[in-house]
Amino acid sequence: MKKLILLIFLSYSIFSFSQNSEIEKLVNVAYKTIVPKNFKYYNLIDSSFILDLKRTISCNPQLEKFIQANPDFKLSEFLSSSNSLDRISWYNYKIEGANLYSYNDIPKFATHLQIVNLIPFKTSKSVLDSLNHNKKHNEVIVPVKRWWSKSRIEKETKKKWDERDESTILENKKYFKFSTPIFSLDFRYAIIELITGGETSTTYVFKKVDNNWIPFSVIDGYVH
Repeated sequence: MKKLILLIFLSYSIFSFSQNSEIEKLVNVAYKTIVPKNFKYYNLIDSSFILDLKRTISCNPQLEKFIQANPDFKLSEFLSSSNSLDRISWYNYKIEGANLYSYNDIPKFATHLQIVNLIPFKTSKSVLDSLNHNKKHNEVIVPVKRWWSKSRIEKETKKKWDERDESTILENKKYFKFSTPIFSLDFRYAIIELITGGETSTTYVFKKVDNNWIPFSVIDGYVH
């Protein structure tokens, strides 16, 4: 009985190590599909999220064509695995080129939501400095005079956004988050969703070829 328990434990440990190794290999290839080549590093949210696979496959002609062209891709295996997925911490993996942040702390300069804080032109320097120091990543502080026209305020606001863009480190202009990968039983295929925060989401099927993961097909994508 003890030998059986030990055998089960060893088998689980080997499987877990193998899966973790594949996750690491996959992510270190996958990030290159969305992180710009001129980035020296990239900002990644420190934990994964769970891909909503049922939503992804619903009314998805891209996926239907992919399955028809690749009969060895077993969607049922992915659906079964997706029911037991957990969020994972990227701190437990050697993720190349990634600076890890919590969601609250990661620089979020890439966003469609822009906050403009209009303040009186005569606001003291100490108050203005405090506002600029504590502002959100998607916020600009614009001192305005009471008699300024709407077009003048818009002009000053645009100037502040331009200044913000010019002063922002290139790598901080985007941030990324990755889903927990889902693997086929034979580890030949993997599905992962890659999100550029505030911009786009793309779900890929990766395929292992000569023991290397390659981006094989895009099966879903949308703009935030």
